[in-house]
Amino acid sequence: MLSSHQPFGEIIESSLKSLRILCWDTQNVPTFGSIISFSYNNLTVFALITQMVTESQDTQRTPFAFKKTPAELALQQPQIFAFIQTVCTVSVIWHIQHTNAFESSLTIPTPPPLHTWAHVADDKMYAKAITHRAFLDAIIENVSPDLADDCIIFLASHAAEHKIISYEALFEFVDRYSQELNYSLKRAQRFLKHMEPLLIQLKKG
Repeated sequence: MLSSHQPFGEIIESSLKSLRILCWDTQNVPTFGSIISFSYNNLTVFALITQMVTESQDTQRTPFAFKKTPAELALQQPQIFAFIQTVCTVSVIWHIQHTNAFESSLTIPTPPPLHTWAHVADDKMYAKAITHRAFLDAIIENVSPDLADDCIIFLASHAAEHKIISYEALFEFVDRYSQELNYSLKRAQRFLKHMEPLLIQLKKG
């Protein structure tokens, strides 16, 4: 499991709204929906992983199907794994200005420098993401609807499973986000289907 104290990769493509991060270890990467953070120019920026691709580093070559298990390949041809990489695409959600501790969901002033190291955010940010209204609104505004629901479900699941949110706080969040989805019965039903077992789990303690 990745620690918030250790970086997992670095930025290889940068813009004001989205970034691509190359993971250093393809066997130890953050999961979809994870909150990641990085710092530069007196800013700490938080972003959500919305896409991940594992591919060959050599764009001119397609990985060959060896008809062997990963364990057999690791034993017989370990060199091929040196040319495999995992790249995360992230959407920028939130940033903090170090100079005045000002928190904002406005667009960051400049793209982060390439090769800036990225970390997985600590647990308190997962709880904040679904209990802080402005943070939640920033996710809804900056992530496409087809991905926002899944990211938010992941954040709530992480907070509940790691006991970093109370039953009351999760219930309030579920009620609030359900209202955001009241124009789409299908999306609301899907969201509640995933939230119900989490509420039951937290209520039991």
